[in-house]
Amino acid sequence: MAVDNRTCFSSIEELRRFHPASLAGFLRRHKEYAARMGVTVPENPTDENMPWKALPGLFMRRLPDTPMMMLTDMALIAEMATASGHDKLVAEIERLKREAPKTLEGLDLTEKAGMTDHDFAMQVCLEKRDLLEKAHARVVLFKKSSFDYYPAYGVEIPPLLIGESEDLSKFEKSLDVWFHGNNRGLGTKVLMFPFSEEIWFLVGHGSKPVRIGCLDESGGRVTFFGRPEEYDAVIFRKDFGELRIRAEAKFHPMYLLKFGELLLGNGDFFSHRDVFTLEGLRSGNPAAITWGVEDGFEGVRLVELGYELPSGRIVIQRSKGCLLHGAEPGEVLVPDNAVRVVRARFGIRFPGARDCRIVRVDAGRCAQYCRDGDSSAVEAWLRKREFMIMPKGHKHEKAA
Repeated sequence: MAVDNRTCFSSIEELRRFHPASLAGFLRRHKEYAARMGVTVPENPTDENMPWKALPGLFMRRLPDTPMMMLTDMALIAEMATASGHDKLVAEIERLKREAPKTLEGLDLTEKAGMTDHDFAMQVCLEKRDLLEKAHARVVLFKKSSFDYYPAYGVEIPPLLIGESEDLSKFEKSLDVWFHGNNRGLGTKVLMFPFSEEIWFLVGHGSKPVRIGCLDESGGRVTFFGRPEEYDAVIFRKDFGELRIRAEAKFHPMYLLKFGELLLGNGDFFSHRDVFTLEGLRSGNPAAITWGVEDGFEGVRLVELGYELPSGRIVIQRSKGCLLHGAEPGEVLVPDNAVRVVRARFGIRFPGARDCRIVRVDAGRCAQYCRDGDSSAVEAWLRKREFMIMPKGHKHEKAA
């Protein structure tokens, strides 16, 4: 995991949030390690016969022989053993019931009376681990982050080469080769989330190795060597043939090549041309950020604007209200000698949201969202207001 989260297993108090039967099921999955640690799992676990005192030491020690799968399972459970995590798991189960009911045959994923969020996350882990992993992946994908955009070179988008249930094991191995050669280790995992207009990919891979000093039960010093897991997001927009990436900059050329080959059979499909232009904000005309109900917003404000002067100095203007609506008649928002408008921050109010969510757009190829899930609606509005550049001849290009 990106963070070694084992809070649910850190103390007897935390462990008692699990039903003894749930915790015993988890221990049986890793029974060889539990036995090596001298922990015996009772056949009929109760609050009275569970080895509570021995469990924090078993779960919280991270030694060279600690099973990586157990550490990963604990992190997944800890991340999803919350009220919001519970809702995400239920939503994922309902989605599978609609789209792939056979994958749930023979599994017990019903929520029983008295079951806590901790027990439900544990049950999903034991019954269908990949469901827990995928629900957690959706949480990771929809967190706040920045994306770099890479549009298609041309205007023709060839048919996709992959289906919604594509086996990505060969693709994972090809990424493994690159990551291993760049000191990121093996074990790359790719999860795919197909939507009507986009395909979202979550790429889990190792980071650079770390060494952690630990104490064993006798007080001796040992060193654990491992690679924390990182997650990258790669999203393909079907109608525009556009790829957006959330990852270290050095990974971008590799992802452009690999995903171009995977999706379209062409590793040179994506370009580095600019995607965003903010020149439409020069005039200071409020019409530049008009919006309608069809955009899915309840309001849009320009709260920050940055432009570059001939000297190279960047000037930033900010407003608690809206820069465009707050200007005096005849006031110039961007001086004529400004080389270019370099960035803007919009406050967008979504239905049901208490506060505006900030979207930052940089002239060029980068945008940052409070929630990745906002990106589709915001992009549609940015294109409509001509803040996104369409290549000449593209079917979505506005007529002159």
